[in-house]
This record gives sequence, C-alpha cells and structure tokens, in this order.
Amino acid sequence: MFKIILAELCAELGIKCMNLSDNWVHVLTYKNQTRFIISARFDLNNAASASIADDKVATYSVLNEAKIPAIPHYLVMNTGFSHGRPFTNLDLLKNPCSSFPVVVKPNRGNSGRSVTLCNNQTEINNAAMKLIKSEGAACLSPFVDSTYEYRAFFLDGEILYIYRKTRPEGSFRHNLSGGAHPEPIDQDSELYRSLSALASAAGKALGLRFATVDMLETADGPKVLEINQGVCAGIFAKTVPGGKEIAKNIYRKALQKLFDISS
Repeated sequence: MFKIILAELCAELGIKCMNLSDNWVHVLTYKNQTRFIISARFDLNNAASASIADDKVATYSVLNEAKIPAIPHYLVMNTGFSHGRPFTNLDLLKNPCSSFPVVVKPNRGNSGRSVTLCNNQTEINNAAMKLIKSEGAACLSPFVDSTYEYRAFFLDGEILYIYRKTRPEGSFRHNLSGGAHPEPIDQDSELYRSLSALASAAGKALGLRFATVDMLETADGPKVLEINQGVCAGIFAKTVPGGKEIAKNIYRKALQKLFDISS
C-alpha cells in the first residue's frame, strides 16, 4: 500500500520516484533536489535523532530526562543490565520492573517481532538470552494491561492524526500486523488533546521531524511506549474506512516538507 500511495503522490506533486532494492529504497527527485525514503523512513530526521528513536532504551532515557511520562525500558546485554553494577550471568539478574508480568523484546525493531510476556524470572532469563544470542541485546519493560494503544503521527511539531489500536482477544500485543483493530480518535475530545500534547512533547524531545508516537493508558495517565521514525500506515490505510486518504494526506505533507513544496 505504501508504494501505491507514494507513486500516486509523486505523480501529483511532480516528483520523480525511482524504486531500488526490491522497493526497499526510494530515490526521489524534484527540481534538481534528491531525497531518499528507505522503507517508510523519510529523509527528514537527522541521524542522531533517528538512531535514538530506533533504540527503545535510548528513547526512554531521553524522555525520562525530559520528564515526559514514558514506560520504562531497561537494556540487557551479555554482561547484564547496562546501568549499575554489571552481571556476567543472567540467572543473577533481578527483575528491574519490580513486579510481574514483564515484557521482553528486541531493543530495536517493531511489529511485535520476538516480543515475549514473562511471568517469572526464568522466563525473563530465557527470553532475554534468546534475543541476546540473536541480536546482541534485549530490553525489559513492565507490562501495562491496557485495552488500547494510541498512535499519533507527528510532523514538525504538529500532530496530524491519532488513532487507537484494540488488541485482539487473547493477545497482549497491539500490533496491527497481529490482528489489532484500528479506530480513529475524535479530534474534539479531551483524550485527543491529552494524547496530542504528550506525543508532540515526545517528538520534540528527541529532535524528530517526522515520526509516529505510540502511547498507552496507565493508572497515572497516558505514557509514551515507543517512538518510530519509520512512519508506517499501510495496514491502517487498508482497514479503516477512508484510511487510504488519511494516510495519503499524512505522507503528502511529509513529501511537501521534504522538498519545501508549498501546499
């Protein structure tokens, strides 16, 4: 769907688009300017901000320092937790989240890949060690039993759209690729205003220009879960009535920013 939307927008805006590497890399040219999109990562964010957004623990560290409400993420490597005294044996690690269940997931990556809900220390150790062996690191976060996860589209300090994802029955994940159901949030609601303020603050704290901000409702109010500099809306565009046009409007504004094209 992203490729279709991108092709339609490039034709509309007079942008030449060349697709490389099995449509993974898009080379865009407009009035002798060349910009890139790799997957759904636009050539808008600087390298440092993009790297922080790709790193769940780094994202939490920056947000926590900025006093922006966020779900804690703790890094585990082959020597143990990255903060405090290092450990050489995962069996010695204590649960940094202080209670169970705990979510173990890749420190980098999205779409719910290799995410495990752990109910005891042995499960944490096994899930973390598996990720460490395959990826070199894992991260842990407390599980928040929230029916909804919210996603906001952020562009240059402005929130373009927010929707919620209802997790499928029997699952703890809110990923659309895993069957979660997306629904728009009323833009005139207090919930929208609250989420918009949080997402905008989070995007600015990381120095990002274009991103999505995922948030969970907690007992203490909404908190940032993750930030994605790859702005994906393909499944949303297919499953929500009018979703393609919503996604197209978001990507249109990003392309206009990319080449400084007047709206």
